[in-house]
Amino acid sequence: MNNNKEIKSHVQMPNFLLKEFEDIGHNLYYFDISNANFHFREYFIKKGHSKSLNVEKGYYSQFGENLLSKGSEEPFSKIVRTLKATDFDQSPLYFGSDFRLDVLTFIGALFFRDKKMLEVIGANSLFFNAFPKQFQHDLTVSLLDIEDIKRMFYDWTVTFLINRSRVPYVLPISGIYGGSKILRCSAGILPITPYLAITLIKGKNVNFPIIDNQIAILTIDSNSAV
Repeated sequence: MNNNKEIKSHVQMPNFLLKEFEDIGHNLYYFDISNANFHFREYFIKKGHSKSLNVEKGYYSQFGENLLSKGSEEPFSKIVRTLKATDFDQSPLYFGSDFRLDVLTFIGALFFRDKKMLEVIGANSLFFNAFPKQFQHDLTVSLLDIEDIKRMFYDWTVTFLINRSRVPYVLPISGIYGGSKILRCSAGILPITPYLAITLIKGKNVNFPIIDNQIAILTIDSNSAV
């Protein structure tokens, strides 16, 4: 038997990030809108566990697992550890020359891990759907290219959305919220803890104060209406 098929893979969000949202009982809460009635704006919050949420046996091979681990997860896990230890009330903040690219690479990997990407590739390829499922999954995440990431996000700025309210972030199953309604501009919000999110804001539409060529850190407090 092929041992690759026995690997239990986190399809979308990696385990290390899911664990950041677990409570002391090892439960986490996430949005599941797969059965939502959008006419009535019903969004469902469900409970899960980091070890089993969105996990499928044999989804990726060992090759695919290694590709994701080395290419995006390990660098981003170091960023998460650094940010958790950061005092955001101190200025200026410096995170090293690779910080922005490592963040964008992780976000790009989330896009390519999304099952909707499989549908897009399958709809535009005569041969893709003939491959074994595991090969399709590995091939899709292998298409992530650093130079494409640089071009895609060349005019986007990385900043932070700090949640100082009493209501924690609820994890989106895809990892990223569209932030246009919250921030009133083109934006993406990636929660990394219940009270801290990395935020991408498209530079051309920035309506926030600029400090030393960087967007000021944004906060949500108890009086914010979001």
